[in-house]
Amino acid sequence: MNPYFSTWLANSMKHEASSSPWKWNDKRTVPFLSDKRFNRFAVPYHSLSHNELDSLLQQLKQTDLLDKSYFYLWDEPAYMKEYHLIGQYSQEIHKLMPEAKVLTTFYCGPKDGKYKDRLFSVFDLWRGDTQIFSMSAWALQANEANADTCRSLLRGNEEWWTYVCMGPGEEQPNLLLTMDGYQHRAVLWRSWKRAYHRIPILGSQCLCRIRHIGFSQRPPRGRRCADLPRPIFQQHKPRSINTNGTLERQYGRL
Repeated sequence: MNPYFSTWLANSMKHEASSSPWKWNDKRTVPFLSDKRFNRFAVPYHSLSHNELDSLLQQLKQTDLLDKSYFYLWDEPAYMKEYHLIGQYSQEIHKLMPEAKVLTTFYCGPKDGKYKDRLFSVFDLWRGDTQIFSMSAWALQANEANADTCRSLLRGNEEWWTYVCMGPGEEQPNLLLTMDGYQHRAVLWRSWKRAYHRIPILGSQCLCRIRHIGFSQRPPRGRRCADLPRPIFQQHKPRSINTNGTLERQYGRL
């Protein structure tokens, strides 16, 4: 599991994620991301100019952090026009640094176009633009054959991850506030059994202009986030982080 701060942009699922609480060029960021407890980490893209992106990539390579980094450009794209946008962003990144990795999440195939409703078509449609295929555990529908299919479709250095959300319900493989520790551990066990490369947890905390912890209604439909007082983290904008601290400590003991 790997934590990151994130936000959705322009009233869409365009997504900016960064594991560092500081800007990419802050002197504290490299030492922070160099911590051996990070197995992977997210770096920003949309908020950077072309020259800043180039500088970030060079910095990651010079500090031997490039292989552990990834760009999370769009959250759960569902239409071909969104696929094309991801391709444009990814091509800018890979022209500067071919070894860089882009992560794309999905729970379905495209909802339009030639490959409409074909879940596994994303492995071909995103090939070259996406290196980390991060799939909703819900989309597997508790079918082990679907997991086998995902692994068989990987090529070269591609990776298959899965993620869980705070919904849609307890019958689905997600991490929910109403579930007990045994249920949470079962989700992690299934992940290990299916040989996922990683298991990000999406949208469980947000930082907002509030005084008390509560639930946020800001994220896109399907996301359930806990709001945390922004001043605690000295953030200038509302942010969300993808891991729940209590869960993280629990899993650290497994």
